[in-house]
Amino acid sequence: MKKAFLKSYIFILALVFFIAADNRSCDTSNSFGENYIKCIKADCPRDSIIFTYIDNNFISERHFPGCGNRESFISYHENGDTLTCSNHIGKNTVGLRRIYYTGYRPERFTNFDSTGRKHGWEVFWYENGNVKDSILFRNDSTIQRSSFYHNGKVSIKEKDIYGNDGYDAVSFTPEGKKSGEIQNGTGTVFVCDSVGGNCKKLTFKGGKRVFE
Repeated sequence: MKKAFLKSYIFILALVFFIAADNRSCDTSNSFGENYIKCIKADCPRDSIIFTYIDNNFISERHFPGCGNRESFISYHENGDTLTCSNHIGKNTVGLRRIYYTGYRPERFTNFDSTGRKHGWEVFWYENGNVKDSILFRNDSTIQRSSFYHNGKVSIKEKDIYGNDGYDAVSFTPEGKKSGEIQNGTGTVFVCDSVGGNCKKLTFKGGKRVFE
């Protein structure tokens, strides 16, 4: 207990000296037993930066070029690896947002338009590096999607998801064998978990789901 307190005290003391030398102003708070330190380095009219620490760990930094409403945000895992990278205009996320597992392994990449809507590809990965889902968005609506098993094989492919009676899909087993198909909104596919178990039968007719 004393060792942990001493470690925390030394960290805060070192941080105070660093802040003083770097012209930062900081506020401290406690929430649910965690100690928060938020520091602001304002160099307007050039840039301002907000640094955040939780329980001695540096967890995020927010850069505001020209002290405006555009923001570049980076957060970190406890071990210091990058967790997320994103850009914002006001309250909207714009451009490519990247989320990583530890070791800089991709977990989720999402594209946004200038108004904060999903537009373009969103890709999810398993921790083993295989793609989990690949989804194409247009103005926040899903256009097509491919899902994959943990072993990297395709689980199901879908397109024209919100088309007029034009929904198409093909499902596969973990071994790559076709298990079902929907054409022009009519047919049956099977949706399974990441290893091919707990499969659910989905039947469509005329673009609408049929419950049997």
